[in-house]
Amino acid sequence: MTARTVGAAALTAWLAGAAVASWATPLEAQIPKLTAEGRIGIAIPAGELAGPPQRDGGAGAGSSFGFSFAYAVRGGLYLQAGFSQHRLLCAEGCRDLGDLTSSGYDLALRYLFDTGAVMPWLRLGAISHGVEASTGATEGGKAVSDWTWGIEAGAGLSVRLTDNLRVTPGFRYVRLDPAFDREVEVPFRSWIVDVGLLWGF
Repeated sequence: MTARTVGAAALTAWLAGAAVASWATPLEAQIPKLTAEGRIGIAIPAGELAGPPQRDGGAGAGSSFGFSFAYAVRGGLYLQAGFSQHRLLCAEGCRDLGDLTSSGYDLALRYLFDTGAVMPWLRLGAISHGVEASTGATEGGKAVSDWTWGIEAGAGLSVRLTDNLRVTPGFRYVRLDPAFDREVEVPFRSWIVDVGLLWGF
């Protein structure tokens, strides 16, 4: 057996051992107690806003981004708090309000399933957002709704890149009922499809 063969065998054994160890590492050791995460993706209209943009009050897909901090409460259960913004493009629909931009704060619970380097997650939370209409429900252009509470729920994956860095693709459903002046209400419903980078401290 040559030195090269021995070296290759040793390297293969080390890689195999490292892979097994990484998959066997307890959840608490894989992700630190405190994390920061940034996300970017698209917002896809749902509900009444899911119709064709040129009729029936429908909207088009827009951008979505956000960031949050999370703390491990117990095991795989994390408490998350952050900011997010979702935009729907409404050239002709949305009850003549124009583009709708929902911005505000999020508070949620996220649970990570301990499956190793790739961990599924579920998220359920409340959001407190205001919605801005680009053309406005009142005279004078733009209008901003009252701040209102809504809900969001989603799921995704947490894929380990390094000891501290993970990529977190996922999707969420967002539900809000903002009210503008003149009693104009728009049921803001959207699917958020995005990807995030999560850093553990």
